[in-house]
Amino acid sequence: MKTALTILTLSGLVLAGCTGPEVATDGTPPGITLTAFNHAGNPVFRSSEGPDQPRDACADFASLPARFALSVADAGGVQSAEVHVFPGQFDPTSVAVGPGAPESTVAISGSGSSSQDLTVTLSPPSPGLVRTGLLILFDVQAPGLPLSLNIGARDTHGNFTSLYQVDARQPGDGVGCRGGHGNG
Repeated sequence: MKTALTILTLSGLVLAGCTGPEVATDGTPPGITLTAFNHAGNPVFRSSEGPDQPRDACADFASLPARFALSVADAGGVQSAEVHVFPGQFDPTSVAVGPGAPESTVAISGSGSSSQDLTVTLSPPSPGLVRTGLLILFDVQAPGLPLSLNIGARDTHGNFTSLYQVDARQPGDGVGCRGGHGNG
């Protein structure tokens, strides 16, 4: 928890500076970075790796909840990000967003443990100023492992990108995960 608060504080300070002037045209989709915490090595997954799911697109978690940090960046302005978990659900008390309200809204939809969506939407850009970064910290709980995350993000010019599916798995299940414990 202390590590998460430190990261959130530092990231909040960085994000406070993640503003820029309005961009007239933008054909580049946002960049997505997902980091798995409470796991050896804290593996990182990036949309810049391409749309195809790498063989090691997973992280081993010895126990749940699984903690993640999602960062979205776009020079033309970030509009929104959505995380879909299945099977599983978000712990609403664990969700931390930068920039926070009133510049962002957070919504969790879906019920039960089968699947849920976490959507964060930023306020529209103000004249001459746009938000170029978004940070979301969240925990995912599920009846057991594995569970999967699908993530997408949109910028203020309508460009959309997604991250390949990332799975949270049990150590020793025979799948070689990124930053794994040598079980691959």
